[in-house]
Amino acid sequence: HLQIGNSSILQVGQPIGVFFGLRTDGIYQTGETILPGSSSFGTTAAGDIRYVDFDNNGQVNNNDRTIIGNPQPDFFYGFSHNFSYKNFDLAVFFQGTHGNDVWNVNSHELYRNDGATNNSREVLNRWTPANPSNEWPSAKTRPFVLSDKHIEDASFLRLRNVTFGYNLPASTLGLKWLRSLRMYAQAQNLLTITNYTGFDPEVNSLGQSPIGLGMDRGTFPMARMYTFGVNIGL
Repeated sequence: HLQIGNSSILQVGQPIGVFFGLRTDGIYQTGETILPGSSSFGTTAAGDIRYVDFDNNGQVNNNDRTIIGNPQPDFFYGFSHNFSYKNFDLAVFFQGTHGNDVWNVNSHELYRNDGATNNSREVLNRWTPANPSNEWPSAKTRPFVLSDKHIEDASFLRLRNVTFGYNLPASTLGLKWLRSLRMYAQAQNLLTITNYTGFDPEVNSLGQSPIGLGMDRGTFPMARMYTFGVNIGL
């Protein structure tokens, strides 16, 4: 089952709500020495995930958890600009973050390889004796714990708003009561540039909880919206 308790911690000298879990070091291959572990973190055979034994006691357990990600951005940024040419105008607004991580809980489900959920087609390249992959573990039932395997860089740049307008010369219409007429089209969240593999790097399943930031557990992504309108000056 998916264990999501105590995924974030408050620690002196660290940003609020950093992710706390295990670090991975590939997949155990046939013939390698396999570290024993607790019932929650143990690996038992070739094809299982190799977790780092941080305290060097020869066993993988809760004591080997460490900081594996930071949901707090290094900085936020944004920029906007207005363009105009003859009767046309264009306004754009970009906004983004840099340096923040997201725990992609969806990938936990899509790559768990135990037959309990739908899987990504990438797990067709999972570990088998004939295909000793270091990317995805073998197909078997195993407890899934929080590790850096599913922590992703969620830095992004988003075209938050773009508006394109045309000012129709009112004099050409022959209407004395009409001072101005502008038609425009507007789009929000039109483009997002990111390396995050989930639906949206900006979502957060636990709302504004200060120690539960950066968790994407099937949250609906930002909607892309289009607006068309007319500005009439009398």
